[in-house]
Amino acid sequence: MKRFSIRSLYENRWVIIGLGLFFGVLGLFVWKFEVINQMYRDEVHREGQNWVTRNAQMKEISESQKNLAQQVRQFAGSGQCEDDGDCAAAGLGAKTCDGYLNFFYYSTRTFDEERFFAAVREFNRNQETLSRQSYQSPACGVKLPPPPACIKGYCAKKGP
Repeated sequence: MKRFSIRSLYENRWVIIGLGLFFGVLGLFVWKFEVINQMYRDEVHREGQNWVTRNAQMKEISESQKNLAQQVRQFAGSGQCEDDGDCAAAGLGAKTCDGYLNFFYYSTRTFDEERFFAAVREFNRNQETLSRQSYQSPACGVKLPPPPACIKGYCAKKGP
């Protein structure tokens, strides 16, 4: 029986080449696994930061929406009217797939047009951003505003 020795391994080149290839490929797999693992850890970390950032932005926009809603009411004026022709409706809360969530009725006689529509546009832009960032499925479909009417001297929606 032949004894095993390092010298006998060295003398057989094919064994050395085979072992070299085996450990080389094994090292490549370990290195590739580490690279992929690090990329995954970085992505999870980044995604966690994105959620924190997204939540902070959504909170900030929600607070801004409260202020903008007050501005819309303020710039709309008193809402007083004499007949239905003095009243109009503005869409508030733009949906991501067209249309509005609600409508605000105002008098064309008593409102600050430029500032009112600027506040409405900003409110709607913020609402679209909130809808996109919350990943909520939007209720699609265009909702037409009920016609405005002058009821007891103030603009409101006509009918029930």
